[in-house]
Amino acid sequence: TSPRVFWSPPCRKHLVLSERGTADRQDLSRDALLALGAGLRAVADRAEASREALREQAYDHDCDRITATGHSLGGTVAVHLGTAMNDVDLRLAAVHAFNPGGLPDLSRSLACLTSAAEVHVHHIDGDLVSSGFLPFQRQRYARAVGSEA
Repeated sequence: TSPRVFWSPPCRKHLVLSERGTADRQDLSRDALLALGAGLRAVADRAEASREALREQAYDHDCDRITATGHSLGGTVAVHLGTAMNDVDLRLAAVHAFNPGGLPDLSRSLACLTSAAEVHVHHIDGDLVSSGFLPFQRQRYARAVGSEA
C-alpha cells in the first residue's frame, strides 16, 4: 500500500498530501534511525518519493495551495518536505505534523522556523515519540480522558 494519499477539492484549488505513519519493516528501520538521532536523513528517501508523487499530482490538479500532513513517521516526512522543498514551481503553503518522531534537533527546529511553508507541529501530551520537536514550535493538546487505545 502507498505511504501517501492525496485529496483535492476542485472548488478550492487546494491539494493535500497525507503521509501515513509506520506500517512496514522499512518504516521501522526509519523509526530506529530517528531514535538514534539520524534526523531528517532517516526519511530522506521516503520524502523524495513523496516529492515526486506530489509533483505529478500538482501537475494533474489545478491548485493554488499545497498542504502536507502526516502522523508520527508521516509527520516527520511532511516536515522534511516543508523544510527541504525549495522548488520554484512547487512549494508547500503549510505543513501539519501530528506527533512527529525524532530526537531534539536544533537544525530541524531552525529549518521549521525559516521555512517558506507554515510548519505546525501538533503534540498530544504524554506522547514521548514526538517530544523531539522543541517546545516553541509545537501546539500542545491534553489527552482526552476515555480516548486511550
